Amino acid sequence: MQVKAKWMSAALCLMPCLGSGAEPLTFFTISDTHFGTTGADFVANRKAMPDRLNSLSTQNFPATVGGGLVGAPKGLLMPGDLVDAPDSTLWKEFSGDYGINGEGRTKMPVYDGLGNHDGPGTNPLIVAVYQNRNRLRQTLAGARAGNMDSLNYNYSWDWGPVHFVNLNLFSGSIPRTRDQITGGHSAYRSLDFLKDDLAKHVGASGRPVFIMQHYSFDGTSLGPPDGSGKPWWLFEDGEATYQAIKDYNVIGLLHGHTHGRKIYKWHGLDVFDDGTAQNGDIFVFRIAEGRMFMANRVGDAWGSIKLEKTIGMGTVSTERGRATAMVAAGETWFTIVGMETVLRLPGAYSRGQIVDARGRITRNLDVTGPAVEWDRTDSHGLRAPRGVYFLKLTGNGISARRSLLLD
Repeated sequence: MQVKAKWMSAALCLMPCLGSGAEPLTFFTISDTHFGTTGADFVANRKAMPDRLNSLSTQNFPATVGGGLVGAPKGLLMPGDLVDAPDSTLWKEFSGDYGINGEGRTKMPVYDGLGNHDGPGTNPLIVAVYQNRNRLRQTLAGARAGNMDSLNYNYSWDWGPVHFVNLNLFSGSIPRTRDQITGGHSAYRSLDFLKDDLAKHVGASGRPVFIMQHYSFDGTSLGPPDGSGKPWWLFEDGEATYQAIKDYNVIGLLHGHTHGRKIYKWHGLDVFDDGTAQNGDIFVFRIAEGRMFMANRVGDAWGSIKLEKTIGMGTVSTERGRATAMVAAGETWFTIVGMETVLRLPGAYSRGQIVDARGRITRNLDVTGPAVEWDRTDSHGLRAPRGVYFLKLTGNGISARRSLLLD
């Protein structure tokens, strides 16, 4: 089994790479506003949310994720259950608080998707209103979607080098009935859109990708492999989705639906469950200097959920909206998934190996570009144990050897 090399920020960027001196990319996420639910706390948090979002730019990040001013956001992501029931009056209330481009109470661009309570597939009225909202989105500079499907339903956009994709309810392309999934809502061929969008607008560039949908990626929504029970979306659709994204630089998956608040892993990818706006939940993200920071807020205070990690920024060509990989000459970068190890080696190589302290080959690396990543697994797909290893690179008449310590 070969490890695919992944483009990193060592390569040349033709758009802002959010590297040294670049303006940080800041954005907020909230889920499950559920306009129409009652309860004093729910209503109070829902009413307060636009003002909280508007004032967040003047707050300072917690010191544990770098500190500094939050600053003006590029926009707000809202993955579903915008209203509690597919009702035009409730939708009007939602639109009044969350316009597309800051025309509502929330003074920033808004990128939203539908959830099961919004009624996709069961209420043509809400779907039609949502499609009209997305048609308008394509004409606006601040909240514009660069790519949208023929239904004006699933869409994607770019903030600098980072590519964002909205899949609405869940990722899938085969119609599912109520006998198969709870609700029986349609995915509107979102998986087909995802595959086509990433191929055309990210390609081999290694640009960061951030994807949102309503249903979660764990057992609270996703069905088990044996197909038992009636989940919100099927295991086979989840696996097909992973196969579609596994070779891209996916830095985050965002969802709502559960009303929980946590970060967890799905196939090794970071998943953000940003709770519910009814409880005052907000996730705040910042990308700068090849690092992604995230912290949560509950009401008017910072919460305890935090993340900081190094991410590859890739390379970008804006020609016809397509990403094109650009090879940085004369240097190779090596990283280990889940660790801050970054080795920069002079020269370009064509073959690589990870060997253990006894000289046995742990993993062969397929070196196809200026950056190589090891996922800490051996040739059988098993996680390599802690200890000392060596990276060996050869090709083009040169070789290099570096020691590695897995903790």
